Amino acid sequence: MASSLKSSSLRIGVWTSVSVAMLLVAAMLWHVWWVRHEDRQFLSLLPFSLQQQYAVMLAQGLSGREAIARIQSQLPGAVQNQWLPLANGWVIVMISLWAGVFVGFYARFRFMLPLRSLGEAAQRITKGDYAVRALEPSDGSVSELIHHFNLMAGHLERLEHERKESIAGISHELRTPLTILRGRLHGVYDGVIPATRDEIFKLLQQTEHLVRLVEDVQTVTLAEGNRLSLHRVPRDLIDFIQQCCALYSRRFEEEGIDWSIQGQSVTVLIDEDRMRQIMTNLIENAIRYAVQGKELEIEVQSDHRDVTLFVRDRGPGLPDALSERIFDPFFRLDHSRSRATGGTGMGLAVVRSLVLLHGGRIRANNRKGGGAEFRIDLPASVT
Repeated sequence: MASSLKSSSLRIGVWTSVSVAMLLVAAMLWHVWWVRHEDRQFLSLLPFSLQQQYAVMLAQGLSGREAIARIQSQLPGAVQNQWLPLANGWVIVMISLWAGVFVGFYARFRFMLPLRSLGEAAQRITKGDYAVRALEPSDGSVSELIHHFNLMAGHLERLEHERKESIAGISHELRTPLTILRGRLHGVYDGVIPATRDEIFKLLQQTEHLVRLVEDVQTVTLAEGNRLSLHRVPRDLIDFIQQCCALYSRRFEEEGIDWSIQGQSVTVLIDEDRMRQIMTNLIENAIRYAVQGKELEIEVQSDHRDVTLFVRDRGPGLPDALSERIFDPFFRLDHSRSRATGGTGMGLAVVRSLVLLHGGRIRANNRKGGGAEFRIDLPASVT
């Protein structure tokens, strides 16, 4: 990066030198033309005798200035002011030189300082400092370049923050069931805890929790990396949702939840396994968090361009500031209750990843009268 900056500085220096040289050459050419023009004009105003004397002195090797100095006293008063000395040309040269110097310094401060700041910021980013930003000029193409660089740095900073949060979340989620498994297995091995069927069932529950966690993390990772393939088939969405809810009919009765499915029949192209994951996670979320409201409502709407799926409950709802964060991996509104009921904190993250994989989008907000509403918009894949 330092060598590239030096190369850029060299190029700007060369450009500045060429600009100064061109200014000097232009000034000298203009000066030569101007002197000859003035010289011809001056000679045309002289009497014929003085023109002959002036020509003789030039032929003898005298300069124009020396020849004029010798006949200065013989010049008419009106003619003396028609000729300017050659020194005025050097004034023009000096003005051009200082203009070139000014252009050089302007190029340095206009281009090199932002580029140097960009190089330093890039070096710090390679060392892991994603909070650094380059100095942005007020306008120009360099300003646009640095602006996009700063946007990239901000995106990298957010990705790094999410990566650290994900690692911390995975470590935290794995620690609890592994600690329980290790402690109870040690107890069984030492004979402190009897190896009963009930004890084995508890250990199996913790193992299943770990399996679900690993599968959820893998699903989100593959989906975000566009490495999770879909096998789409045409399905009636209402019929498909009814089959998913039928699997939970006993749990709905046990929890006392009234559920309903509304909307018109519409055929869409979906991956049945992935769509089943979406519905399962949303239903599990409703049972876990919205059991207080004792109501689950699912509705399908279609306008022949998009298909919209609503999943509503009458639970406590969502805090307004957290309506977007609930789709982040390992995010929970109630950490202790979620873990106690077997949640991994990845359910809604899996839902979002699979919805995006289908080309749709998902949003969450509070519904009128209390409760939460999840809205899934699927693309125009209606057959």
